[in-house]
Amino acid sequence: MRDFVITNGRPFTKLEQQMIWRKPQSHQTSQEEIRIAGEIKDNWLDTELKISNILLEGDAGSGKT
Repeated sequence: MRDFVITNGRPFTKLEQQMIWRKPQSHQTSQEEIRIAGEIKDNWLDTELKISNILLEGDAGSGKT
Protein backbone atom coordinates (compact mmCIF):
# COMPACT_ATOMS: atom_id res chain seq x y z
CA MET A 1 0.00 0.00 0.00
CA ARG A 2 1.22 3.51 -0.80
CA ASP A 3 2.04 6.09 1.85
CA PHE A 4 -0.34 9.04 1.40
CA VAL A 5 1.11 11.51 3.92
CA ILE A 6 1.21 14.99 2.37
CA THR A 7 2.13 16.86 5.55
CA ASN A 8 5.47 15.25 6.47
CA GLY A 9 7.12 17.10 9.34
CA ARG A 10 4.10 19.30 10.11
CA PRO A 11 2.78 18.82 13.63
CA PHE A 12 -0.99 18.87 13.99
CA THR A 13 -2.74 20.95 16.63
CA LYS A 14 -4.87 19.15 19.21
CA LEU A 15 -7.99 20.30 17.37
CA GLU A 16 -6.65 18.95 14.06
CA GLN A 17 -5.75 15.65 15.71
CA GLN A 18 -9.34 15.31 16.94
CA MET A 19 -10.59 15.83 13.37
CA ILE A 20 -8.47 13.06 11.82
CA TRP A 21 -10.63 10.09 10.88
CA ARG A 22 -9.71 6.83 12.54
CA LYS A 23 -10.37 3.97 10.15
CA PRO A 24 -12.32 1.21 11.90
CA GLN A 25 -10.77 -2.25 11.63
CA SER A 26 -13.90 -3.38 9.78
CA HIS A 27 -13.26 -0.88 6.94
CA GLN A 28 -11.88 -2.46 3.79
CA THR A 29 -10.01 0.06 1.63
CA SER A 30 -11.20 -0.12 -1.96
CA GLN A 31 -9.04 0.18 -5.07
CA GLU A 32 -10.98 3.36 -5.89
CA GLU A 33 -9.97 4.94 -2.57
CA ILE A 34 -6.33 4.06 -3.24
CA ARG A 35 -6.51 5.44 -6.79
CA ILE A 36 -8.08 8.75 -5.70
CA ALA A 37 -5.65 9.20 -2.79
CA GLY A 38 -2.77 8.53 -5.17
CA GLU A 39 -3.98 11.16 -7.64
CA ILE A 40 -4.33 13.74 -4.87
CA LYS A 41 -0.84 13.05 -3.54
CA ASP A 42 0.79 12.94 -6.99
CA ASN A 43 -0.67 16.34 -7.92
CA TRP A 44 -0.53 18.06 -4.51
CA LEU A 45 2.39 20.37 -5.35
CA ASP A 46 1.56 20.88 -9.05
CA THR A 47 0.06 24.38 -9.30
CA GLU A 48 -1.82 23.49 -12.50
CA LEU A 49 -3.29 20.22 -11.22
CA LYS A 50 -3.54 20.80 -7.48
CA ILE A 51 -6.85 19.63 -6.11
CA SER A 52 -8.19 22.21 -3.67
CA ASN A 53 -11.72 20.90 -3.24
CA ILE A 54 -12.92 17.34 -2.87
CA LEU A 55 -16.58 16.31 -2.76
CA LEU A 56 -17.08 13.28 -0.55
CA GLU A 57 -20.25 11.21 -0.86
CA GLY A 58 -21.54 8.78 1.69
CA ASP A 59 -24.04 8.02 4.39
CA ALA A 60 -24.19 10.06 7.58
CA GLY A 61 -21.58 8.79 10.02
CA SER A 62 -19.47 7.15 7.31
CA GLY A 63 -16.36 9.27 8.01
CA LYS A 64 -16.55 12.02 5.39
CA THR A 65 -15.38 14.71 7.80
